[in-house]
Amino acid sequence: MTAFESAWDLVKMPIVPHSLIESEGDEWQQRYKQWAKHNAIPLENLFDFTHYSALFDDPKTGERLPMEAIVQPVDRGRQDNEQINALILEENRPLKYNRADAAFRKPTNESFFEPTMVGTDSDYRRRGYMTAIYDMVASILDRRGETLEPSDFQTQDAKNLWRSKTKKYGPSSWLVRDDL
Repeated sequence: MTAFESAWDLVKMPIVPHSLIESEGDEWQQRYKQWAKHNAIPLENLFDFTHYSALFDDPKTGERLPMEAIVQPVDRGRQDNEQINALILEENRPLKYNRADAAFRKPTNESFFEPTMVGTDSDYRRRGYMTAIYDMVASILDRRGETLEPSDFQTQDAKNLWRSKTKKYGPSSWLVRDDL
């Protein structure tokens, strides 16, 4: 990797270093319940979840935005089939106003997660939003001894994103940053 490529990689790391934390308290539980209600998810399906938060710096506007991720079992009491929902939010707005979001699922009896749904609002594409979400989720999974792997069903943009990471670093799993 050239010096320019290394420097460019640093610029394209919009998660604020060392900002990823496992959250405590009631505020995030209430926010998640609001999001579930907006997305027609029955509240009884919200169980056994862990919340993480981080900060994202928009490289174009300079805004510092909150990131959130929820890890929960798909079925009550089953840790072998989990999902993660992650997003970057509009500051001080309800969860329905996210700029980018993604869902990841752990296939049954596997030690990795894969993306199942990803999206970035068209006004915010090509600014590192989805890379930041993938970095956040890969770091959460690394803490648990798991990895983030590519889905077999990808758009060309998704293939390009994964290729940009694996071309430089080799493995098929998402590179885990050591500064989160």
